[in-house]
Amino acid sequence: MASAKNGTGAARSETLDPTVGQILVLAVQAEKDKRYIAAVNFYTEGIQILVDGIKGISDPVVRNQLKAKAEEYIARAEHLKKIVEDEKKKNEGYHEQIIIEEDAVGFGLEKRFSKPQEIRNRRAGKNQLTRLDDIRIGLLERKINLFVEYCDTPHDREIRFNNGWLIKIGRGLDYFKRADSNRIEFLELDFRPCLATTIDIVFSSAKCKAKRLK
Repeated sequence: MASAKNGTGAARSETLDPTVGQILVLAVQAEKDKRYIAAVNFYTEGIQILVDGIKGISDPVVRNQLKAKAEEYIARAEHLKKIVEDEKKKNEGYHEQIIIEEDAVGFGLEKRFSKPQEIRNRRAGKNQLTRLDDIRIGLLERKINLFVEYCDTPHDREIRFNNGWLIKIGRGLDYFKRADSNRIEFLELDFRPCLATTIDIVFSSAKCKAKRLK
């Protein structure tokens, strides 16, 4: 059986998705940068690809290598989840700041989020409303309600969730550079170069909220 090396450190057959190595490299880098939420998401995606790929491999040596790697990444993801959960329970809550440098990669959004356009005129405003309504409908199918509020005063774009999480993005969702339609980053935002910006991911515990109200 023909095999090759990838980012997992193990031999793989040609049936294994070639993006798995790239995704796991992003996971390890995110963990080093203490971007734990992103790291967990990358690990989860990479683990799923590994598990799916193992099913199509008959070589027992390769299968065992990939299983061992999958178990290692599962343990790392669970460890990071615990770190986040422990921080959430503290009075000050959880705060993760992500500084995105120019041309950095590995900062993709969920595919359901389209790139909103900046409102500069009525036509642009209508285009943005149409895009946001498409997002709202898509999220509604997953039992998620999206509410959009506009403000004329300058401020960071915010995405608030009813479970206590808040995401603030300096540039809003439009922080990706254009990509050639023939390249993987055209469809996979995790591999697309970014514009420089800052993202803050915040979780406020009930204790923290009560303290602020006093």
